[in-house]
Amino acid sequence: MQEKLISINKGTFEKILNFLKHPITALIFGVLVSYIFYLISEKNKIPSYYISPATLVAQKNDNNLQILYNGKEYKNIYYRNLILWNEGSEYIDSKDFIDSKPMKLNNTDSVNILSVNTVKSSRNDLEFENKIIGNNSVIFKILNDEAIEENDGVCFHILYSDNKNGNSNFNFLSRIKGTSNGFTFKNLENFKTTSSKKSIYILWAILLSILAIRVLVLLFYKKEIVFRKIEAVFLLCFFGLTVYETIYYIFYSTNLNWLN
Repeated sequence: MQEKLISINKGTFEKILNFLKHPITALIFGVLVSYIFYLISEKNKIPSYYISPATLVAQKNDNNLQILYNGKEYKNIYYRNLILWNEGSEYIDSKDFIDSKPMKLNNTDSVNILSVNTVKSSRNDLEFENKIIGNNSVIFKILNDEAIEENDGVCFHILYSDNKNGNSNFNFLSRIKGTSNGFTFKNLENFKTTSSKKSIYILWAILLSILAIRVLVLLFYKKEIVFRKIEAVFLLCFFGLTVYETIYYIFYSTNLNWLN
């Protein structure tokens, strides 16, 4: 039984060219390509933050048990991680922050923030100072006139006692020049570190190389461009995967490789 082949000849190219020349097709294709390149090239400051759920460290369940921190007794101790990062392609300079509206972690419920420590940072020279205000708030500030570059960030460990047994709500307030809302919350509950832009380039390079080699070889020998059915299926699947990964990277990905 002869294997089914998919051939591409001069007539096929003419049909594709005529389809692309159609005014409606050309308009849709032109708008789509322009929009994608606009999104890729657009530079934005996208300050983002995430606060992890409360994790219990210790809880007093017995009158004979004492939980002490700096000599003071508490009925429980919890911790949360606060992650700050820049998801945009334009850096956030230390001068973009306003002194009257600094980066502030706030809790309106009855909590006692005990300590704030830096767990991880994307760069050793990206340093922050913090100051606990009134037991339930923390103010943060970038040191050394540094800037938060694309995908730059820092993770803080917040240790606190909670009168609501871990159910107190934290929020992060800020005002950053060039943004409408300052830091905005992004849920990283199911976060997975995404690959870098290089992986997207590699996928496209492989796909285009496969097509280019096949086309050039067959044109050199002046034959029809022929694909076996399984090859055509593979290329279509590979193309779909590449397009999906590209769209996901542009619109939905969060790249915090330094956090691992």
